[in-house]
Amino acid sequence: MTTETFNGMVTVTLIVITLVSVGTLMVMQSLSGRRRLQTLSDLSESTSKYYRLVDNPAAIAWCAGLFRPQVFLSSGLVNSLSARQLQIILTHELAHALRRDNLSKWCLHWATIAWPQSRRQRIRQEFFDYTEQISDLAAAYVHQGKTDLVDLIRLLDSCCASSSKHNNSARQDHIIKRIIALEHELERQTDGTTTQKESLFPGYAVASVWLVFIVMAVHYGHPLLEWLSR
Repeated sequence: MTTETFNGMVTVTLIVITLVSVGTLMVMQSLSGRRRLQTLSDLSESTSKYYRLVDNPAAIAWCAGLFRPQVFLSSGLVNSLSARQLQIILTHELAHALRRDNLSKWCLHWATIAWPQSRRQRIRQEFFDYTEQISDLAAAYVHQGKTDLVDLIRLLDSCCASSSKHNNSARQDHIIKRIIALEHELERQTDGTTTQKESLFPGYAVASVWLVFIVMAVHYGHPLLEWLSR
């Protein structure tokens, strides 16, 4: 893109300002999160290699951090649950940490920052539900049928800090959706209904869409840049 014309110079300037502004905000938010995580680490103690213990009477558990996530459990949670219940909660949160779900959510947040609000909220909520369902599945493997799935989800929902934002009605709907999703996934894996071809189809579909997008961007992008630089 040339800067020899006024329109081209204005366009380049606006693009640079936008990129620098977004990059600065991302860095500031990341540094702020690291400071909060460091403060939280200083106020907690490492009683296990899997989690840090926070002195809090509330029964809560959460995963914090982007690049090096850590699992935090409150003393109230550890004291109020049995060893098996604690293992279920810990497995759920460790799944978030191992998958780096916080980093994925952070990237999705900034990738959709300019989207329309309704679509932005929808895709973020869908991804949040997806990460919860994956972690629920990990917790379900731990209990191995010794706990009812309804009780399992209610235990996870009551102890995970992220669920506190829901009101009573929305929270019940959220619990029902998680139960249905977990039952469906366990049945699907038990019955073996997913063939190798079916599991590869989404990947091929996404790759095909991206290939078409790249071809279209190259074909129409260059003329568009020339038109903007006039």
